[in-house]
Amino acid sequence: MVKEYTPGKHRNEDPDTSVDAANSIDAARLEQMAYAQIKKAGMRGLTAEECATRLGMELGSVTPRMAPLRAKGFITYLLVDDARMRRPGKSGRGRDVLVAIENLPTQPELFTQGETA
Repeated sequence: MVKEYTPGKHRNEDPDTSVDAANSIDAARLEQMAYAQIKKAGMRGLTAEECATRLGMELGSVTPRMAPLRAKGFITYLLVDDARMRRPGKSGRGRDVLVAIENLPTQPELFTQGETA
């Protein structure tokens, strides 16, 4: 049986199991859940791994939600001295910290170099 292509959820050449998985995900709901956690974290922000832990979900379910939230202007990377802030994940490797745009100060000069919320 040929599965129907759903734009933006999977590739045309994906196997039926991938198509089924993609169609079973409510991406908008997952984005809303991830955004709520990032917003709740305030200026401290969250890594995708921290967000997944708070949601009780697998990292692979949360990580794909970050790029669309950034593209839509809801979240951004937390910057310190023009560099992305990173925190170590479970693996020990640094993970980018994301923050809700609406949590950012309207006057960045109020924050001194290296200060964190």
